[in-house]
Amino acid sequence: MTDSFEQPVNLPHAALVTERTRHRLHLDLSDGSHVQLGAIIERLDTLLAPTAVAESHSEQQDRELLYCAAADLARALVFGIEELGLGDPGIGQAARKLFECLALGREGAALSLRAGESPDSPQRPR
Repeated sequence: MTDSFEQPVNLPHAALVTERTRHRLHLDLSDGSHVQLGAIIERLDTLLAPTAVAESHSEQQDRELLYCAAADLARALVFGIEELGLGDPGIGQAARKLFECLALGREGAALSLRAGESPDSPQRPR
């Protein structure tokens, strides 16, 4: 049986989810507390810009560094959303999807609750 948390890495979709999250948050960058969160989203968006990734050994190592950096930024994004009280069910679902795109579905399922996803959401993996 396949683990419902298993998803393949999908960087182009992760970039799309990041962009949608940016729009959904409606950050007011004149508000100093939102500037840091805006910077995190910008770095994540820049990092995840869709690119073709070949499968050579050195590029595989680069991909792993990219995934680690993206995961760190995604965690910072969730913690910032939680700290500023900006979470809601849609943002929480986007956070979960972002982690799923980085092949970190189990962690994303836990962190998405901190970003506002309802624990009863029918879209959550069981």
